[in-house]
Amino acid sequence: MQRSPTFIMPDNTEDAVRLIEHALDVFHNTGDIQQRRQAESFLEEFEETDYAWEICHLLLVKATDLKHRHFAARCFKAKIMHNVHKISIDLRFRVRDMLLSHLENITNKEDRPVMVALSVALVDLALQMSGWPDSVSDVIARFGDNTFLLPALLEILTLYPEEITNNKLRLPNARRNQLNEELARVGPKVISLLSDCVRRTSNRSDDCIAKVYNCLGSWCSISALRTDELLNTDLFHNLFLYLSSLDTSLEIHEACANCLVCTLPDIVHEATASKRKIDELVESVVKYEHLFVHSVRNEDVDRCKNYVRIFVSLGETILSCEKEQLNIFSYPKLLEILLTCCDHPDYEVIEIGLDFWQMLTEIASSNSQNDVQIFKTCFARLLSSLWKSCRYDPDGDWLLDEDEEFESYRNHVWECLNDMTDVIDYPTSWQHLMHLLSEHRSEWDAVESALFLMSALASKLYKKEGLPLIQPVIAALISMPATTKLCFEFTVLNLFSHLGYWFGNHPEYADHVLSHIERGLCNKKLADPASRTLQEISHCCRSHLTKYFRQLMDLLSRLDGMGLREEEMEAVSRATVNVLNDMPDHTQLACLRQLCDIVRAPLERVIAEARSTPPRSLDRDRQRSIMIWLNHLASVFKHLSTDRFPRENNPVAEVINGVFPILADIAVIFMKNDDIMEKVVRCLRYMVRFLGKASGATLLPVFAKFTDLYSEAHHACILYLASVLVDEFGDIPQTQEGFASMIDALCSPTFTILTSEGSVRQHPDLVDDFFRLCRRTCERSIATFVLHRQIDEIMKCSLICCASSNQQASHSVFSAWSAFLSNGYKARNLYPQVNVLICRYAPEFISRAFQCMFRDAFNHTVTDVAQLFEDLYPYDPSGSNLSNWLDRAVAGLPPPTHVSDNDKSVDARLKDLRTTLLMESTLDAKIAAVSTFVNIYK
Repeated sequence: MQRSPTFIMPDNTEDAVRLIEHALDVFHNTGDIQQRRQAESFLEEFEETDYAWEICHLLLVKATDLKHRHFAARCFKAKIMHNVHKISIDLRFRVRDMLLSHLENITNKEDRPVMVALSVALVDLALQMSGWPDSVSDVIARFGDNTFLLPALLEILTLYPEEITNNKLRLPNARRNQLNEELARVGPKVISLLSDCVRRTSNRSDDCIAKVYNCLGSWCSISALRTDELLNTDLFHNLFLYLSSLDTSLEIHEACANCLVCTLPDIVHEATASKRKIDELVESVVKYEHLFVHSVRNEDVDRCKNYVRIFVSLGETILSCEKEQLNIFSYPKLLEILLTCCDHPDYEVIEIGLDFWQMLTEIASSNSQNDVQIFKTCFARLLSSLWKSCRYDPDGDWLLDEDEEFESYRNHVWECLNDMTDVIDYPTSWQHLMHLLSEHRSEWDAVESALFLMSALASKLYKKEGLPLIQPVIAALISMPATTKLCFEFTVLNLFSHLGYWFGNHPEYADHVLSHIERGLCNKKLADPASRTLQEISHCCRSHLTKYFRQLMDLLSRLDGMGLREEEMEAVSRATVNVLNDMPDHTQLACLRQLCDIVRAPLERVIAEARSTPPRSLDRDRQRSIMIWLNHLASVFKHLSTDRFPRENNPVAEVINGVFPILADIAVIFMKNDDIMEKVVRCLRYMVRFLGKASGATLLPVFAKFTDLYSEAHHACILYLASVLVDEFGDIPQTQEGFASMIDALCSPTFTILTSEGSVRQHPDLVDDFFRLCRRTCERSIATFVLHRQIDEIMKCSLICCASSNQQASHSVFSAWSAFLSNGYKARNLYPQVNVLICRYAPEFISRAFQCMFRDAFNHTVTDVAQLFEDLYPYDPSGSNLSNWLDRAVAGLPPPTHVSDNDKSVDARLKDLRTTLLMESTLDAKIAAVSTFVNIYK
């Protein structure tokens, strides 16, 4: 076997370049997965190093392989986006000069991927360099006179507006506003450059002209160009000429269409002062109708899409200007064209305009009665068009063909229709679909499409006067013979799932629906709507379905072999429990025992087999079977109603006591299996929650076994279970000593893991669940936490874990601190011990919290830091200690990367922050102060 290569970075720069090239060759060319992963890991680590800047520069200079140069360019791009704040100002200028030099040397079209990555890197660097204020002008001056550099210049200029709005780029709002002003100032120079490019490239490739209009559209998309200056240029006039000719190449046509779409909002806004100008604009756009019709006739779908985008953009822009006295209903020709677009045979064309009609619905609901009537007329046509566009191929079957794009479109239609019919009365829409269904009842695809759209109305129709309209449809469906088209049956089941409340009022139909459901559950393709329908019917018709409880039990017993997904099995289990909750009192407990026995039998067989066969030799199907039954058991106690059983001497405790030992045995056998352990603990959690304190006497000995398991297999879910126990029993004085011992047993293995290098990043669930346990201990028994013999180790661990890169884990640490501070303040007898812990660990925790807040983009971290000062304030109302701790935290931050002369200085922001955090103020005020400081500082 070939030995995997080892990658050790040499000290010599040239050797380092050769090593990177070797790693890239291994990554791209080797068939050995282990070698590929090793090379990938090495390259990822290399990208994080400081010397990557120089090595990538040399790769771009010397490498002949395009893949090598592309990697170097992408490395520049990634480091500038994520790590530029870590390098000095001088190095930033050096990197800028490197990028400009490399871009100047790219003249080969094959190097376009390299050019694009370097352009993004240069623009991202410029946006983050407040010391390079005239970057756009400098780039134009450097590249503008060289025809061979025109592609790079257009790429860079196109990227400026796009990257300003890129949320992945760490730019504070003040810096973005400053950049928008800079782009607006240089706008005339950009218009002049682009106009000159078109003149100079009149005989050149379509690609270059398309790039010019893509660039223009990019700048217009952020309103960086003055409309009055743009409208009077040949550049803009030519745009309309290109769009008015069917001989225009598709590349230029698409670029011009996108440019006009980006420009229309500013043009409409500029013209709102004059009704005549708006009318002229609309008239100039609707003239494209004959071109659209011609494109439809030629089956030129791409060109059709371009025209539809223009029509829709104009319509949406007028809708957004309603407050400026513009009324879309004053332009019936535009509405007519938009409806015509919905008759296009390609659903992708229709989908472009769907959101316009949804916007129009919202506007029409607040307009005059005449406008509402016009909209209803439009909606009737739209509904027919949508029905037609949602029809399947009559010779195919979506569930077998798996056409995901078409199904995505249908779902989009469904969501829009569900929202739009809030304005149009449901009965009218339902009757319209019934008419379509009746007219085309011999065409299965037409009937299916009507039923599909009906399901968007169904959940709301039952609340209206349209209830009688449902019955004929249901009666016709249940009398139909079984169809061979799976997608038809899928739609029928989906419709039934949205009519649960109607079936609740008409239980006589529930029997027939159950037949559909049972057939559906036996087919993997139909299991999803079938399980959802069963769950909905069981919720609305539970009293009627009690007579079918045995049938449901039989269904559950066959779950293992039906191949259902986890959420589908969960739905079937929940439906069974819904019916159980409505069973008569004298039979309910016996039925619950039977439900649990369905689980006991297969799990006991597994235990018996596992004792004679090592667990690792159990096949995947057997392990999946175990998880099915554990899921079912958890679902039973998650949804079982507690109202039907007494809290004291709960008879269900006897049933659960019979299951506890089985769960403990499964846990011991499969303690190395994360998934099975997760399911076992989930069952125990729901059982504990169901029984409450009545479960204590039985469960605590069982949990002792799980505590022992945790020392061997560090499953975070065991910590979660411990937190549930503390939440239920922690306020009982007799249990507090036992819980102290439990926490002691759990702490040592946890600290061993979390204090090793890189473990906090690798084990976010462990961090989350351990500090959830700490938080609940503070909430239920603060003395147990504060006086615990390992309290110092717990606090030190929190200092390490608060910097977790996982959002939930980091938040859990802050929540534990909040519970410790708030509950510690209430326990006046513990004040000396609490105060010692605060003085010992709070300064460092605040410093790390600030570093975490500036390192990550988690919004919750700002709130957590504000909450931390809110909880610390009662301990130091004078602010003497807090002031010093805050100053120390700020001093440990990296220097600010963006400071504008027009903004308040960082010192002024810091003064505001100190005033708000160190004095009595609301939590909202503290959050605002921290957020403002972070934005200006970052």
